[in-house]
Amino acid sequence: FLQYAVAMSQFTRTPAFTGYVAEAQRNAIEKMLEPRVWKYWRWENLWGNLRWEPDPLRRDNVMLSGYWGVMIGVYESLNGDRRYNEPGSLTFRNGSRETYPYDFGRVAQLMRGNLLGSPFCMFPCEPSWIYPFCSSYALNTVILHDRLNGGDPGDVISGYRDSFDRDFMRPDGRLVAIRNGRLGFAVAAAPTINEAVLVPWLNPGVPELARRLWWLMREQVIDLEGDEVLPTIRNLDRVDVGNYRYGKDTFA
Repeated sequence: FLQYAVAMSQFTRTPAFTGYVAEAQRNAIEKMLEPRVWKYWRWENLWGNLRWEPDPLRRDNVMLSGYWGVMIGVYESLNGDRRYNEPGSLTFRNGSRETYPYDFGRVAQLMRGNLLGSPFCMFPCEPSWIYPFCSSYALNTVILHDRLNGGDPGDVISGYRDSFDRDFMRPDGRLVAIRNGRLGFAVAAAPTINEAVLVPWLNPGVPELARRLWWLMREQVIDLEGDEVLPTIRNLDRVDVGNYRYGKDTFA
């Protein structure tokens, strides 16, 4: 989100300036290659999937791979810098013997494969648990890469849209925020938070879903009192997603 913020600043305020604004984005992108950032996955994958796979991108883990792909795509869109398209330009290294070479194209290819390979056209953050919010980053990685390189993200957009309507939307139009990818059941979650953060990330690929969620929030979820926007809080919406403490969350 640091990189997203700097990119938004560049786009809206200094679009012709690269300099340290672009350097800051590269630093954020390349910091993700530090073992301290990604080594957790080998253990999470082991206990969650009963599988030893230290590569942090190959399976699941959209909270790293999808979010990172958007960072790369947004940077390249703003700066016309294609350094991360070079093979091996983004390589995870843990010592001299453990390396996982990637580039923007490979990251986008993995996102496409993981999305289309799932019956939900979405794939997990942590093992088994699918959040449409997090999978929207994988969707946007594909959209960004294909827009810049002449590809067609239509199959991924169509699959995501169909699954969203079929598997992640309640009869009243509210969001099913979490579903188990193995067994299919949904669990209770904080819909207001998830709907609020989904709106801008759905807009590039499935704007009709973004508009529907936004309309429902404004008409049925958000109360306007003076100059303040106050969410209609449910118990689960009181969980602060930053520290998981119960209080009055303000993220939505």
